[in-house]
Amino acid sequence: RQGGEKTKYILVQGGEYYLDRSRFEIDVDVFESSLANAYTAPGIESIRWYEQAVTIYEGEYLNNLLYYDWVIPERRRLQAAYLNALSELAGCYASQGQFDQAILLLDKSIQMDSLNEDSYCDVMRYYAEQGDIAAMVQQYQKLEDVLRDELNLQPSAIGQQLYRHLLSQLKRD
Repeated sequence: RQGGEKTKYILVQGGEYYLDRSRFEIDVDVFESSLANAYTAPGIESIRWYEQAVTIYEGEYLNNLLYYDWVIPERRRLQAAYLNALSELAGCYASQGQFDQAILLLDKSIQMDSLNEDSYCDVMRYYAEQGDIAAMVQQYQKLEDVLRDELNLQPSAIGQQLYRHLLSQLKRD
């Protein structure tokens, strides 16, 4: 309260305490606002909003609160929103032929959620679009290794079918 009313960040009204949001930005609010704008923005404009959202996300929500169960669902929700934003932005880049940029984003996604088969499949598609058969095969092998090591499973039938299709398509070209 030093300096009078101008420096108050916590206000009281009717016995309730709340933050004076006009004095600062909350990163979660900016992240969610950027995503909302990305979902509704037309075409290329959505890329700018997705880029802002993925730049703002800096990791696990309130990661210093280790023993508070109430924060876990919010962490999961925000992480899922971030992973979705990475995927959507990668798709935007890929639709413009910027496959390297799309692959970099999906690599970030795979680092956070190594069991998300869809991300691996998208990376395989983008390598196939570039005609890079070695990188596409290597990506599939990474998927096989992770699923086998972590879950003792093989890629899904859809993932296997996609791999075979891309492989045969690249071998024909």
